[in-house]
Amino acid sequence: PVIRTMPNLAASEGSSVTALYGNSFIDDDFKLLTENIFSKIGEFFWVNNEDDIDIITAISGSGPAYYFYLTECLSSIAKEMGLKKIDTNKLAKIVAKGSSDLMMSSSKTANELRENVTSKGGTTEAAFEILEDSQKTFYTLLKNAIENAVKRSKELSN
Repeated sequence: PVIRTMPNLAASEGSSVTALYGNSFIDDDFKLLTENIFSKIGEFFWVNNEDDIDIITAISGSGPAYYFYLTECLSSIAKEMGLKKIDTNKLAKIVAKGSSDLMMSSSKTANELRENVTSKGGTTEAAFEILEDSQKTFYTLLKNAIENAVKRSKELSN
């Protein structure tokens, strides 16, 4: 029996999401033992196709780094724009935590929550005019980055 797993860094906080894949030799007892172990570090789910682990590695395994990078960018941009007498790192971290808390406590999708913040003619809409207005949208850049991470995961798993 072999189980391939992909937890993420949040395991250190008990907030990981772990993907599990088991070959045909695992039995119910082995599966239960695996679930018991991984439930201690957060949530888990089983996938039916081992190739899905490569996608999950790029999304969930690397995902914390994407959030850290966004937070890092917000902090740096705040400093560059003149916020020098406040802790911009703390400001950006609290924005990330609060946003995460809102997502976790809401039944709305991330898209619906984003749309709720984006007032017609407001500042958020002005920001998204830039993020979504070019050949290199934020979505496209992130998708390309994740595709590159999936490719690397496949290389490493071989």
